[in-house]
Amino acid sequence: MKYLKLIIFLTVKINLIAQLTASFSSDTTSGCSPLVVNFNNTSSNAISYYWEFSNGTTSTLFNPSATFINPGLYTVKLVAFDGSNYDSIILVDYIHVFDQPVASFNYNILEDCQSNNLISFSNTSSGANSYIWDFGNGDTSSVVSPLFSYNSSGDFPITLIAVNGLNCRDDSTINPISIFPNPIISASCDTFLICDSSYNFTFVGSSSNS
Repeated sequence: MKYLKLIIFLTVKINLIAQLTASFSSDTTSGCSPLVVNFNNTSSNAISYYWEFSNGTTSTLFNPSATFINPGLYTVKLVAFDGSNYDSIILVDYIHVFDQPVASFNYNILEDCQSNNLISFSNTSSGANSYIWDFGNGDTSSVVSPLFSYNSSGDFPITLIAVNGLNCRDDSTINPISIFPNPIISASCDTFLICDSSYNFTFVGSSSNS
């Protein structure tokens, strides 16, 4: 009876040690597109692995990463092999990729001189509920479709960031808008006071930034 108990104990111990189990976790399960997920393989007693991510890609790495582009739910499957047997785990709708807003806009330059400039912006973004405008000179705005004037001349790139309720964001940047400096005009005359009505005055004029 003593030897029988020992055999049973050894058999149970060996079976417990050799039990094959597929399992995993990840650093995130939801987020904005493109969503990069790093998987942590917690399987036991396996020597090889096969992953399916439902995004058109697979992997045989121990701890793979996968990128999910399209919004929606993704099921992840892991199969663990020990050489002769396998175990699998399927987590349905494990990854949730949120909708991404699309930032876009157009503009109309009403005036483009330094002393009198005005640009009208029209926000044509979709899927967003808040906005951040960067006018390229350090000024910003959260107005949906702002009017803006520059207080100096130069070339200014415009960026619009569109954000949705899940804090997913997209941005759009256009080529720099040119604001021209004010023209500087100067004039002189060879004399300002003379009694000769037949005198031909000589005028000299010059301009810059024109």
